[in-house]
Amino acid sequence: MADRSPAAKSETSTEEVPLGHIVGVFGVTGEVRLHLYNRESELLRVSRLVSLTSPQGERREAKVIARSGAGGRVLCRIDGVNDRDAAAALRDWKIAIHPSQLPPPAPGEYYQRDLIGLAVVTSSGQALGRVTEIQDAGEVDVWVVNDGVEERFIPAIGAYVLNVDVPAGQITVADRCALTS
Repeated sequence: MADRSPAAKSETSTEEVPLGHIVGVFGVTGEVRLHLYNRESELLRVSRLVSLTSPQGERREAKVIARSGAGGRVLCRIDGVNDRDAAAALRDWKIAIHPSQLPPPAPGEYYQRDLIGLAVVTSSGQALGRVTEIQDAGEVDVWVVNDGVEERFIPAIGAYVLNVDVPAGQITVADRCALTS
């Protein structure tokens, strides 16, 4: 139902969207191994301008292009990085893009970053709070909804989530989501 991008904690649509980080070097020609937060994402499969941020906060922009490697690895070529030493210096750097580079979600799909802060109401109109976090629970995401007093966990599946209206800022869920344990 929702894109499994990591941006669940983003608070505005103008923040950069984190895609992953560099975990190591591949070969001697400067390719790096990536950990992508959404392994199915095709965003880096075409040459794209990204922001790279070091663990110390140093930032730079570069063009990158990723490809699949053996064993399910994601490998990436970064413009200007042409040898193993230059690639090794980028270990643990984060990769992000500007939200304008995101393709529009397909009908019935949403970027997690767009769900954070939305009001959640039941189909009978009871306000449950706002989405504060999205947790990856394996096969399905779980939306954490908080009203300032109580926290609810709502599986992001059609049996519970009836309607998502991002422009209106509201999610409608089944009445049973109001039940507390």
